[in-house]
Amino acid sequence: MEFIWLSPVVAIALGFIVWKLSRVPKLSKNNFFRAKENISKTKNLDPNHGLMDAHKAFISALQSMYPASRTNGATLIKKVVKRLPNEKIIWKLHRTRNLAAHEPNFEVYEKTASQARREFERALNALR
Repeated sequence: MEFIWLSPVVAIALGFIVWKLSRVPKLSKNNFFRAKENISKTKNLDPNHGLMDAHKAFISALQSMYPASRTNGATLIKKVVKRLPNEKIIWKLHRTRNLAAHEPNFEVYEKTASQARREFERALNALR
């Protein structure tokens, strides 16, 4: 009889843990507009740098959603990819960014850089 109170306490504790783990962080309005502005600033850059800077702005926005995570871009994208309407395109652009950053003779076309700006903004809209 002494442990009759234990059942409701355990139920409340488990409910709290489930609630805490199931919460989905959202992109704040301020971080959304900052990232969107930084992405639009990449229009004047050459395509290689434009893609890399647009990607950096997108990843920075993801880091603002998960401030305790000091991880790379791929890990942050994995955390939100199921919420994105354009997940395959985001992965493709992430791989293209890595090629542009690490391969000396890799060239990004202007069409790809403008697609990156458009798709990163679309992904940001989904995270609001």
